[in-house]
Amino acid sequence: MKKSILLIITFFAVFAVSAQGTDSLTVLANKGVVTAQFKLAMRYLEQDDFKQAVHWIERSTKNGHPEAQNNLGVYYENGMVDGQHNYDKAFQLYTASAEQGYVVAIHNLGLCYFNGRGTTADLPKAYRY
Repeated sequence: MKKSILLIITFFAVFAVSAQGTDSLTVLANKGVVTAQFKLAMRYLEQDDFKQAVHWIERSTKNGHPEAQNNLGVYYENGMVDGQHNYDKAFQLYTASAEQGYVVAIHNLGLCYFNGRGTTADLPKAYRY
């Protein structure tokens, strides 16, 4: 019960600041509010500050945000983090996100199995995803 109430409060707190500036999101993100960390990353992407966006998406990924995990996987797969394609890291992130039921990550994981990126090509597994 307490956990549900905390989730509801967190949701409304993040929703309430979404119309406010980056400073409000930063305060919540620094306090460990995972949704705020992800929203802040997206805000920095909108402002073309990729370095800060990656910083916050990495933090929200470490805290288990499935969309952040998927997005960071896309960045690694396409060499956007450090200039090198890292298919193994992308596969790990897609897997973590897919295990939480994030549909886009499930699709991306299927493509990894289909193309043999970050894992051995496995068409039966690819089609299951």
